[in-house]
Amino acid sequence: MHEFQNAGCMDVIAVISETFDSNRKMMENLNIKREHVCSPNDPETVKRIFDIIEAEREDLQRYRDELERYKELDKHLENAST
Repeated sequence: MHEFQNAGCMDVIAVISETFDSNRKMMENLNIKREHVCSPNDPETVKRIFDIIEAEREDLQRYRDELERYKELDKHLENAST
């Protein structure tokens, strides 16, 4: 997972594990947020994973919208300077 993260293939890692805390030292370089660690026995785990995905989707959409606005502004500024 570390290689994927370094390659930019992952922004967020969610873990479903009962033993994550005992393996925390081995996983610390992955920068996994505490709130992204779920128990397989918790009935809310599936909802929490969906919530994480939805929040990431919203962040990505916001980024794309802002990037589009920036490109439009840049185009207007470029036209105004010529």
